[in-house]
Order: sequence, then structure tokens, then C-alpha cells
Amino acid sequence: MSKATPGNTLYLIDGHAQIFRAYYAIRGGMNSPVTGEPTNATFAFTGMLLKLFKQFRPEYVVMPIDMPGKTFRDELYPDYKSQREAPPEDFAPQVDRILEITKLFGVPVFGQEGAEADDIIATIVRRVLNDPDHKDTHIRIVSKDKDLEQLLCDRVTLFDIHKDLEIDTDALMESKGITPGQVVDVLTLMGDKVDNIPGVDGIGPKTAAKLIQEYGSLDEIIHNLDKIKGKRKENIARAIEFFPLAKQLVSLKHDLEVNFDMDDARVGGFDAEALDTVFKQLGFHRHITDLNALLGNDAPTHRSTPSTAAAGKDNAQQDAHSPLFQGGLFDAGAADCDDESTTDDIPLTTATEGDYRAVTTGDQLAELVDTLKQQTLIAVDTETVGLGHHAPLCGICLSWESGCGVYVPVRSPNPDEHLDEMAVLAALRPVLMDGSIGKCGHNLKYDLLVLRHAGVELKGIVFDSMIAGHLLGAPGLGMDHMALSMLNYQTVPISELIGERGRGKVQKTMDQVP
Repeated sequence: MSKATPGNTLYLIDGHAQIFRAYYAIRGGMNSPVTGEPTNATFAFTGMLLKLFKQFRPEYVVMPIDMPGKTFRDELYPDYKSQREAPPEDFAPQVDRILEITKLFGVPVFGQEGAEADDIIATIVRRVLNDPDHKDTHIRIVSKDKDLEQLLCDRVTLFDIHKDLEIDTDALMESKGITPGQVVDVLTLMGDKVDNIPGVDGIGPKTAAKLIQEYGSLDEIIHNLDKIKGKRKENIARAIEFFPLAKQLVSLKHDLEVNFDMDDARVGGFDAEALDTVFKQLGFHRHITDLNALLGNDAPTHRSTPSTAAAGKDNAQQDAHSPLFQGGLFDAGAADCDDESTTDDIPLTTATEGDYRAVTTGDQLAELVDTLKQQTLIAVDTETVGLGHHAPLCGICLSWESGCGVYVPVRSPNPDEHLDEMAVLAALRPVLMDGSIGKCGHNLKYDLLVLRHAGVELKGIVFDSMIAGHLLGAPGLGMDHMALSMLNYQTVPISELIGERGRGKVQKTMDQVP
């Protein structure tokens, strides 16, 4: 048998099982600071994908998923899964996001109406094992679902990627004392409370495995029922009538009409730009770092439109995702989530688009003051050396129309290249203290106190976007998050100027930035 390598190993991700596992791995409390949507499952699942590509560099990956609606098992047994509670409210929107992200990783998603993901996995496994062109292909099923143990063989393993634990036929024999061919009989004996499949009263996983070890098969247990004593014999006898149906319910179908071949499973390449945008929307800063590290390691990076393979009917999942918090800061009330207008309709813009310049000379400053005096509303922002209301002023940012802004430095690494604080404040003081010229900004209380400490009383404040965001229930109140949420505008993060924050890292102060 050939050795498994990235080029000859097919990874089958058990879609919804892994999504549920991700959901319960991080118990709530995570929301996007931009859209407000829940993100605990999305964050954990994305981490799994990043680990898969970083650690194993797979060339072939497929994610089968469950489709909405009834399956053939419901037709066989109407009570199948009937006792299951509806998923939590914050689960469904994360499924859509996870499918979107999975496709952006270049991983095709397969679903078929009337069947479950496990049946799609079983069909793909049978297809690959019987394909003479792929007789050396190994299959890793990314799942720890006991139902999938029936698929194990010398080329098929179950893989718990979170624990780096691989289950093959030897591990199955060591842990449960059974072979893959005996798994269905064990499942039939014990039943499945989660799926509402009745088993034998008093027989759990260990007892079921022990009986199959002793007698070899379910048929032999029935044939030798007289050798079993006491209550156990009575319980088995009472359940025998249901065994044929239970066996059908726990057996995976291998013969679905799935439109699949290995070319469909080839990773289509990361849509790195789209992933970066989504991660920023969701506030996944750690995943942005991990993605960049992965892309620097020769990961597939060409832009592509990842496919969604549909088996049978056209059942592709919708890629569109509507933000939970929509509308503008100047709206009269809370945003209506049913409004067809969303930030998705607004092209993503960045701070490189527009007229942004530094004011460093006396003539430039005089011209700026003349311009500001003609305005009815200007935006004000201060930069300081460090934090706190008494921090020294480093510079003042001003804007009076969209796509136009200036920075007036007073401290920098090259003080001889610009005016000093005294000269700048002397020129700007009449404008900043003129109450007839409206002032707006983000968290203006901070700027007001900084300027007051510098000897300037800011007057004419008419609007603060942080306060407005709080009143409207914005998911995040940071300027970067709100710019992306409200305007689809991607700011330059301050970390690009002063460095990343974190253990062992030393950030610059703004007066050290050119």
C-alpha cells in the first residue's frame, strides 16, 4: 500500500457535524463588530480549515453537507429524528457564512436532497475505492461520527483534526473490539437516541460491541438467543422485530447519483482578497494573520470562483449574506433588516482613494484656514503621543467634504519639515473655537479634552458618530468597524503606522511616524 501524501489523499469534511462541533466548541458571546452577526461557530470552523491547509497542504478536499427537507430515512421511519430540537437561533446564519468561507478556500460543497452528508461521503468513498485510476488514493474523513466507522478500510480513516487523532481499522479493533463490517450490527443493537432509532433496552455501546465480539454478528445473536440469559434475552427478543428497519436506518447508502469525480475535489485556490475582506467584517484578526502566514507558505492563492457541486437537483447554497446591521448613521431610526438596500450594493473603497495630504508650511496652513472658514461642517480628529487626555498633541486631522482630508503635524521624527504646535494652534484656534462652524467626529469628547489641554476650547460640536452608533445599536463602536459596516469603507488600520500590539511587540508612538 502506498504512503498517504497531500497529492494522493482525499479529505472529506463531514459538513454539518463539523459545524455543530465548532458551534459548541466556543459557547456563544462572539459577534462581528461590523455586522453584528454571531460568529462563534464561524470562527472555530474557519480555524479548522486554516489548520487543515497549514498542517496537511491537501490538494483534494470536499465538504458534503445535509440539505433541508426529508430524507429516505424519514420515509422508512416517520419518527426518525423527530425528537430533535430546532437548532439555536444563532446557528443557521453561521451555516451560511461557513459555506461561503469554505468556498472561498476553494473547497467544493456537495449536497443532495433526500440524503444525508454521511450517505454522500459513503458514495464518494465507494466511487474512489472502485476507480482504477485512483487505486492509490487514500481517504481521510474529517469526522469522529461513529456511523462512519462502517466505511473504514486499509485506504479509509476517520480523522479528528482537532485532536490530531486518526482512527483506522486497527484503532477500531483496539478501542471497541470490532471490525468495520460489524459496525452496523453494533449500531442496530444499541440504537441511536439522537436520531430516535430504538435499540435494545439496557444495551449501550460497550455491551453491544461485547455481544458482537462474542457471537460475530447480529444474525448469530438471534440464532443463539437461547444461550443469552435473563432480562437481556427478553429485551433482545422484544426488539428483534425492529432490527431489519433499524439496520436500514443505520446503514449508509453507497449508491447515490452523485455527480462526482476526483477533479471535482481538487482545491480551486484561495480567493485571498475575498477571505481577507470577510475576516475583517467578522473581526477575525487572528485568522487574518494565520491566512497571511499560510499564503506566504506557497498556499494556492489564485483568485477563483469556487464551485458548489450539486448532486441531482440544482441545490447550491446561496452565497449572498445580508448584514444584520444596515443603514446610515443619519437614519431617523434603527435599521430595517428587511430593506433591500445593503452595504453589499456599495463598492468597497479604501483610504488610498481621495485627496489626502499633509499641511506643513505657513502658506498651506493659511490657505487651509481660509477654506475652513467657508464651511458649515468640518470633521476633527486629533493624534497624540500616547493615550490619555493630557497626552501631548501630535497633529490635527481635518476634513470638510467626502474624499478630502488634511493632516497638520506638530510633532514628528523630522520637526524641521513642518510647523510647530504654537504656530499651528495659533492659526487654527479661530476656526476651532468658532461655534458657527459645526464640528463632527468620532468620540469627540477625547479630542475636546486633548485640545483643551493644549489651550484650545473646541466649540460648535453638532455630531458624534460613536454616540450615534451607540444609540442605533451598532455591533461595534470603533471607527474602523463602523466605517466598514456603514460605508463599506476600509480604513488604514493604525497598526500599519505604529505596528501590531501584543506580547513581545513594541508599538511606536505617533510622533515617531513620518
